[in-house]
Amino acid sequence: MYRLIGSPNWNDVYDNYTAYGSGHTGTGGYRETLIYAPTSVDIKYTDARIGDDHPGGSFAFIGALSGGSAVPANMSATRVYLLNGGNAAYVISTSGGDKTLTFDDGSYIEGHNKDIGFNIQARDWDPTVNVSIKGNADLTFTGSNNSVFKLNSHITKLEIINGNKSSFSKCFW
Repeated sequence: MYRLIGSPNWNDVYDNYTAYGSGHTGTGGYRETLIYAPTSVDIKYTDARIGDDHPGGSFAFIGALSGGSAVPANMSATRVYLLNGGNAAYVISTSGGDKTLTFDDGSYIEGHNKDIGFNIQARDWDPTVNVSIKGNADLTFTGSNNSVFKLNSHITKLEIINGNKSSFSKCFW
């Protein structure tokens, strides 16, 4: 829906997003993404309710659909609420370069049923990509069939650091 460059007014973006799909009747297979970030992005002070009126969407798609380059994405005080099942907070493309997502200042993801926190997927085959997800994001999932991390492609390294900036741990390399 949006290709973001710079720092837009997130309240305007969200207002446009909620108005855009207001006539949806709930048919199956409906997908919508609030933010497309094929280049670097800083998202600050945002509360987003994904799937409130029409489930099956995502908050942010990080990286290009095809090709592209490395993308740093910084979320500060960004709270994502996944509602009505079948949603993803962040979809991370492994096409065209490393992706780094950094969270701070009380960033939050809440999911309930059939939701995904981080959906890492490829359109182009590029097994040399590294994905890093780090920071102090609070993750809360209730209900059933949820995935905090879902990996749908081959990558070189997945680095997950959960905690404040002074703590460090790695897994999956």
